[in-house]
Amino acid sequence: MATAALTRTEQLEKDLKNAEKRNTQLERQVSEGDQIIEKHKKQQSELLARYQSTATYGISGFAIGAGAAYLFQDDVVEYFGADSWMGYLCLPALGGVALYAMTRIKDPPSKPGARLDDRVGLLGLGLGLLVGGGYMSYTTWPES
Repeated sequence: MATAALTRTEQLEKDLKNAEKRNTQLERQVSEGDQIIEKHKKQQSELLARYQSTATYGISGFAIGAGAAYLFQDDVVEYFGADSWMGYLCLPALGGVALYAMTRIKDPPSKPGARLDDRVGLLGLGLGLLVGGGYMSYTTWPES
């Protein structure tokens, strides 16, 4: 009976060691999972900040383009003369040039998306000039 109790104690000690090993493995897996979750949260917050920055560039570009079209339409028309179509189409054409310039901005091969803010800012500027200048030209076009 003493040997049976000793065998039972040895078995319990083996089970305890196995349980401790399993516990260590599970703790390591939980730690790795926590690291993955933290990395994901960090990437998500960086991506959100990037989206906000890019949206700010686009909105600011549009506001600047439309504001410039609103402020300078009369000066451009006066420069070219009220009878010339050049004065009315100059600012929308400038918006088209800004849109074309946006397509020429390339990212470095090592950093894709590095100049996204620049492209979106020019997109906003071009659209602002195009839409704002087009609207201002439409509203100030002389009636025949």
